[in-house]
Amino acid sequence: MAHDQANQERKLQLQELEEPRLEAYENSKIYKAKVKKFHDNWILKDEASSRIFQVNGHQLKHFHEGPTNANDG
Repeated sequence: MAHDQANQERKLQLQELEEPRLEAYENSKIYKAKVKKFHDNWILKDEASSRIFQVNGHQLKHFHEGPTNANDG
């Protein structure tokens, strides 16, 4: 009898320890969704307002030398 009661108490303790972990997991999922939404909105605004082609956040210079030959090494 005492063994069954000890098992039951241990299960309850484990459940109590697991609850905050699950809550933290849910909170992190909510935070990640909010950050993603904010970031996606910023990207859409930036694309709509900016007509400058950028690579890695740097504006590219317009440069065209002209036709080149493959033999010009």
